[in-house]
Amino acid sequence: MRFPWGRIPGHLARPVLRTAGIVFAIVYFLFDALVFGLLAPVVGLVARNPVFRPVTAWARALGPYPTLAIFLIPIIGLEPMKPYGAWLIATDRPWTGLSVLILAEIVKITVVERLYHLSRDKLLTIPAFAFVHRRLTILLNRLKALPGVPATLALAGRLKELVLRLFETARQDAGRNRDHKRSP
Repeated sequence: MRFPWGRIPGHLARPVLRTAGIVFAIVYFLFDALVFGLLAPVVGLVARNPVFRPVTAWARALGPYPTLAIFLIPIIGLEPMKPYGAWLIATDRPWTGLSVLILAEIVKITVVERLYHLSRDKLLTIPAFAFVHRRLTILLNRLKALPGVPATLALAGRLKELVLRLFETARQDAGRNRDHKRSP
């Protein structure tokens, strides 16, 4: 097998590629988990917002296959934005790339998570969806059991708490500044 830095002997190619795949999967799922953790309040707001009640009722009334189509549209449309955002970052456009990553992730997670919670039982009646769901659950459990992953997940949880505290502090400071400017 040939790589830019040289040839990897045949007996090492498989373990190297397997390790690289595992590292990529861990980083990918940790990124999704971190972003989802930060977006959970947004998903909750969308779920409780009265503006979205007709959409919620419509989504609940759909059959399993139309629900699957609606569920897959944001995934298929927005998942390619991650490598595109990474490419923008790698080509010296970090703010544009970061914006693409964040916006795509916010929309994808908000829409997909809401649809998943609304229609999980309905989607699991589709054999192919149930099969993929089982496989992904097994994969995630195996990834979570790998050495170092629990510590990484704990670190991601602490990072999430830090980011949420920073946002809360910034919000409180903005409120105090606004109140301070109003008083003569």
